[in-house]
Amino acid sequence: MNTKPCTLRCSRSAQNIRTALHGWVITTGHNACEDDVTHATDTQVRNLRKHGFTSFFQMYDGDDILCYSGYAKDDSAGIDFEPLDKFGGPNAGCTEIYYRNPNTAAMERL
Repeated sequence: MNTKPCTLRCSRSAQNIRTALHGWVITTGHNACEDDVTHATDTQVRNLRKHGFTSFFQMYDGDDILCYSGYAKDDSAGIDFEPLDKFGGPNAGCTEIYYRNPNTAAMERL
């Protein structure tokens, strides 16, 4: 399995959407993690959402500092912790992942 992080790069966004093998994409680096990820534009996020990446998530480190956010595909079964295990944890020591509840819009910790 490909374990490279799926990050959205401005110049190759369409390619990354088609080849996001994990079923998730990191779109924003926050705070000390800003340099790790090229920030997605509003247009790129709309494009992701059109391609099924509609489950918004955020990852926090052990000090409850927001490090990364992104989107997962709704039809990607079993990927709940994958962004944390494959990207957030190894790159920034993230220990928590929250997903937006589609019914309430509240962020819920897994």
